[in-house]
Amino acid sequence: MVTMEDSDILLEEIANKTGCMFLSDLHQPCKLPEIGRVIETIPYNLYSLQSWKDAASYISSEKCMLGTEAELRTFLSNYCKEHSDI
Repeated sequence: MVTMEDSDILLEEIANKTGCMFLSDLHQPCKLPEIGRVIETIPYNLYSLQSWKDAASYISSEKCMLGTEAELRTFLSNYCKEHSDI
């Protein structure tokens, strides 16, 4: 049985809930406000620390080394607010 990595599942959830057809759409500045809103609805303890690190790094294009899932979710939410083009 083929299973997705936990990180991929988190990114897929964010993409699906924001209407992104492709994961690469998560890099579009116009999507950041919606990504930020969706991230705030996902319980931080639903995914592993590595999943949050991978999602934060992928969406922000920055290496994220924060220590907890909650910190990473907050970082990502703030990143989306600060880098939104709207």
